[in-house]
Amino acid sequence: MKYTEAIQKCLKERGIEKEDPRLGDWHKAFAQVKDPRRKQGQRFTLTSILLLALAALLSNHVSELAIAEWGAGQSEEVKKALQSRSRNQAAA
Repeated sequence: MKYTEAIQKCLKERGIEKEDPRLGDWHKAFAQVKDPRRKQGQRFTLTSILLLALAALLSNHVSELAIAEWGAGQSEEVKKALQSRSRNQAAA
């Protein structure tokens, strides 16, 4: 995963380097989580939702509303980095 300058700065301020083992491949880890939702009405993959929630939590947005607002306010670059797309777009 490529980190944007803002994320690199945030990690550096916290003393975490890009190669830190604590930053394992979250995408692969979240892809292993079984999605309990019904297929009908799923707009986004569970992996995308979990990645967005993790990023929001790391940005100190801890409530469901704060996480949703943080996600909605992100640039297209950040959303793309988190692979926040619908199942229909993913299939295309």
